[in-house]
Amino acid sequence: MPIAGTHLPFPALVGLEPAQQALLLLAVEPELRGLIIAAPVGSGKSSLARGARSLLGPASAPQ
Repeated sequence: MPIAGTHLPFPALVGLEPAQQALLLLAVEPELRGLIIAAPVGSGKSSLARGARSLLGPASAPQ
């Protein structure tokens, strides 16, 4: 069970490179509106999202 408030660093998630690249593209290209990551339970989807958020910071709402 993970400890609340802890997460793996974004680059430490091995085997998720395509999803990492997609999240980085989403961060730099505003015309990309979203991303769906479909993978089995335990594959690291939530860790990837938490790592991306900590790396990129909170999203700002469009004006």
